Amino acid sequence: MKLEDRLVTLQKQNPKLAVLDALRRLRAASVAEQEVNSLPFARKNGRHANFLAELELESWYPALAAKFCGAVAAAGIENDALREIRKNKSLVLELGRAITQNSVGTLDSTAKNFKIDRALLLFVFETPLIPAFKEIALKNKNALPKEGKCPVCGRPLSLGVYKDRKRYLLCKLCGARYHVDLFWCPKCGNRDAGKLGFIFLEDEPEFRIDYCFLCNTYIKAADEDIIGAVDDPLLFDIATLDLDALAREKKLNLPGE
Repeated sequence: MKLEDRLVTLQKQNPKLAVLDALRRLRAASVAEQEVNSLPFARKNGRHANFLAELELESWYPALAAKFCGAVAAAGIENDALREIRKNKSLVLELGRAITQNSVGTLDSTAKNFKIDRALLLFVFETPLIPAFKEIALKNKNALPKEGKCPVCGRPLSLGVYKDRKRYLLCKLCGARYHVDLFWCPKCGNRDAGKLGFIFLEDEPEFRIDYCFLCNTYIKAADEDIIGAVDDPLLFDIATLDLDALAREKKLNLPGE
């Protein structure tokens, strides 16, 4: 089953997923607009940035973040809090810097002060950074994941795909794709095939849970030879939330938890 079809089916069972899908579509439109306009989002001192720490944010991030913040608010999602946050340019810039530096303090305090869901806050203010993350990912495509995290943006890697008998991990934020061993836990490094497990969906064997007996960590995986290329990792994540529920029943955790 294609990811789009799975999402439609899940939405019928859980209408609340429509909000997540709306956010996904808003993000996709925002990222596409930035890419079409070829904004110099990753430049610093006249050069393209190779790492997140090199990103110069002042000249472009606040405007893009405020624009996306407004789009989400216009969709009726936490509109009061987001409208207040977008008015504060210094706070918007501070949030952008916190995300590039993986600093949780600013996000936590802002979420508390404005009474907004932290996950939504992170989603909104990391979105304008995605094209920059993608560019940096291309320059670091040979980097290897460490402790279950993307070496480009630092987000936990919770998605995987199989293609032509090869295994890849996907970052649902920056879209980076990493070729890894078929038998390898991205969290603890376990390579013992006898201590790695797989849970397939009975009616949809193209979707599975890969997990490690040693650290009880799992990732969701799909067979691209059957469902086609996974071009939108966030769609993949939302359209397989039932796999997360199944993993929870098995007392498994995502990388980063």
